[in-house]
Amino acid sequence: MNTSGNWATASNWSGNNIGDIVTETVSVTNNINPTVFSGSNYTIGTTTLNNNNTLTINSGGTLNIGNSSTASNITTNNNTVITVGGTLVIWGN
Repeated sequence: MNTSGNWATASNWSGNNIGDIVTETVSVTNNINPTVFSGSNYTIGTTTLNNNNTLTINSGGTLNIGNSSTASNITTNNNTVITVGGTLVIWGN
C-alpha cells in the first residue's frame, strides 16, 4: 500500500492490486495509514507495517493475517500504531 486511506480503494495500492488474498505478502510504505472500514473483510498473507504507519480496523471490519491452513506473520517497525475497533486475527506471530 502506498497511499493512505481506504483498504478497499485499488488506487491506494501499487499496481492497483488490493491486498486481499492469503498468498499475498503485504507491505505498507512508511508514513501510510490504511483503514479497514465496517463491512470489509480481508484475508492476507505475511504483512509488514513500516515506519510511522497507523492501521485502523473500524467496528464491523475484519482483517485476517493468514488463515487456519496458512500461518502468516505481521511485522511492525518504528512508531507503528494498530487500532482495532473491529476484528484482527493473526494466524502466526
